[in-house]
Amino acid sequence: MSTTPPLGVTLAFFDAFIASNGGEAAFVGLTTAQVSTSFLMPTTAATKLSLVEQLKNDPCVQPARYFVSHAWKYFFLDVLESLRLFFVDKPIADHIVWFDLFCNSQHDTTIKPFSWWTTTFRSSIGAIQNVIMVLLPWDRPIPLTRAWCVFEIFATVSTKSAFHVAMTRAETERFADHVSVDTFYDMLGHVKSEACEAFRPEDKAQIAAAIVDAIGFTAMDNMVFQVFGAWMATTLQAKIASTSNVLQANWQLKLGSLCQAQGKFADAERLIDAAVATKKLCAGHDAAETLIAMERLATLYNEQGQFARAEEVLRHCQLGWEKLGHAETAPAAIIALETLATTLQNLGKFDDAEAIYVKCIAHRQQVSGDNHESTLVCKCNLATLYEERGEYRKASPLLTECLAASIATLGPDNPRTLTLKNNAAANLNYLRHFDAAAALYVECLNDSERLLGGDHPSTLATMNNAAANFAAHKKLTDAEALYTTCVERSKRVLGPEHPSTLKTINNLASLLREAEKTDAAEVLFQEALAISTKVLGPSHPNTLTTMSNLGRMYEQVGKLDAALALLVPCLASRRQVLPPEHPCIAKTILSVALLFEAKHEFTAAEPLLREYCALQTRLLGATHPETIFGRFTLAEHLVKSHALEDAEAIFLECAASALPTFGPSAPETKHFESAVEVFYLNRSQTSMKAKEWGDAARDLAALEAFGTTHPLSARATDALRVLKQHLPVGAPHKVASSTG
Repeated sequence: MSTTPPLGVTLAFFDAFIASNGGEAAFVGLTTAQVSTSFLMPTTAATKLSLVEQLKNDPCVQPARYFVSHAWKYFFLDVLESLRLFFVDKPIADHIVWFDLFCNSQHDTTIKPFSWWTTTFRSSIGAIQNVIMVLLPWDRPIPLTRAWCVFEIFATVSTKSAFHVAMTRAETERFADHVSVDTFYDMLGHVKSEACEAFRPEDKAQIAAAIVDAIGFTAMDNMVFQVFGAWMATTLQAKIASTSNVLQANWQLKLGSLCQAQGKFADAERLIDAAVATKKLCAGHDAAETLIAMERLATLYNEQGQFARAEEVLRHCQLGWEKLGHAETAPAAIIALETLATTLQNLGKFDDAEAIYVKCIAHRQQVSGDNHESTLVCKCNLATLYEERGEYRKASPLLTECLAASIATLGPDNPRTLTLKNNAAANLNYLRHFDAAAALYVECLNDSERLLGGDHPSTLATMNNAAANFAAHKKLTDAEALYTTCVERSKRVLGPEHPSTLKTINNLASLLREAEKTDAAEVLFQEALAISTKVLGPSHPNTLTTMSNLGRMYEQVGKLDAALALLVPCLASRRQVLPPEHPCIAKTILSVALLFEAKHEFTAAEPLLREYCALQTRLLGATHPETIFGRFTLAEHLVKSHALEDAEAIFLECAASALPTFGPSAPETKHFESAVEVFYLNRSQTSMKAKEWGDAARDLAALEAFGTTHPLSARATDALRVLKQHLPVGAPHKVASSTG
């Protein structure tokens, strides 16, 4: 490939060309394609050369400094205005561009082989090392729908050339007013290199083949996204450097939000912190724009697991909006309220969070409508709350409704749609519809890799969820392979100490524990625990999760003392940092109680089991599956500690609660009913051996009564008949011995 830049033209050349063809008035409303037909081709008709070759001795024809990528559908004058604006702050010596209209012959283009065009574009870009893409409109750019322009991006990256963007003044101002993470990803959500068009169908087919041979469409799309992500960051950094005070803070918020979306949390916190400080100084602590910036900071805290800090910031925001008198009406106040609901959910304050979500949904529906993006997001958040409370069927219709509406209104490739699809797959997983969940996860993962790239934090999150689905489906080998890939990418992209990396290591270790690869699991758990303790602190929720998982693994392999050494302090720390009714506290209470029971320390186990049951009843209700199983565990414990009357009452409660919860024929219901049968039969046999005939008769009568509402199994029916035959006639009560 030649390292000598091809000839290009100065901006003055454009002016001379326009002047020689009737002036600007003659070009108004003409696309570049029309300019070629009306003015360029007649000018070069005699020589059949490019205009640059025809005028190569003109002082305006010089080695190009920039390659211009643009769509021929653009108005020619818009392209020129964009270039003038791009070069306004650059030395005049750099105002020389390779512009295909002038630099390629426009005659007999159809007879040139495809390889000539690809070689020309790629070699020109490689030699020039600078590409300007004219982006109009910036959020729906035509070049990203044109096959040749996408090929030029491929050439830009593959030749390690610099990438720049040029826009008209009006479009530059619109970019400044509307740029955000959402609009940026919305723009990228409409990019599909495979669907790009070309004037000639054969060009499209050959460009597609070239891309497939080189890197494939998924990698090509990712390349486009990486290029534009870097452009966005560079543009925002330049805005920050050239402004001050509140305006600078606004740009810091935009760049901080982009960094947050990319998983660059340290950069995001630095930028957003600086923006909040500037807003407080310049506008006041309770000014609307300050409160908006603080909500952004709270969102970042939530993503970092700093839930208490997030709640503190949001409570201040809530008071600030109340002082301004806009707590119930301002859109930004409603956003802060939704973020508060999410924070409370993270803290396990589910009832408070649900009340706020319901309030926000009603407001969104009234103001924006049922299918507006903001309404869908709020409904989805409410669905995740239901799932966290174990109410998976209650969440399912909400998620189905939201996903269908998002596809219809935002499009299948919008990041919001991908998130909703991911959440719908998770719900299917919770409902044990594993095959349907797996199919949807594969779709999510393919879309995320194509749109965001295989290393994007959102893609890694989807990969994590897909691996969890494999694990739930007992496809442990597939789950291990996917988790391993996810860990490797997370370490490379986010770093070995990033919270997301640590979560993935923890998940892989949990999978290995389930696969009984406990030695490998222990190594990973200890690695994650050590790093998490150092980076996040010993009381961070993520640290405590890993500590709990390692403790449970020790319990699994019979290392009860090692398990207690982790789980007892884990419970103490969770009681300190989480609200008293947080689900994680309940789970840890149960784990510690069962460990004490396994060590036959019944006195230590019983109060914890009773606390767990009371907590689950308050959190989930008396008929929730987890509550029923918790009470059943308590009943089994009471049998072991010989508190039989208490055990009897709880066994009966479990069987009664199972009927409406699971159904009369469900395995869970049969399990509880069988436990009642075994309890009465065993106790009656014990009484008979002690010749306590009255107690035996009472238990057998109780079993018969139980059978009127819970049909007895054949085994229990036969045993009951046999035992009744062994009762003495009249079944006398127990005879007390005489002391006289």
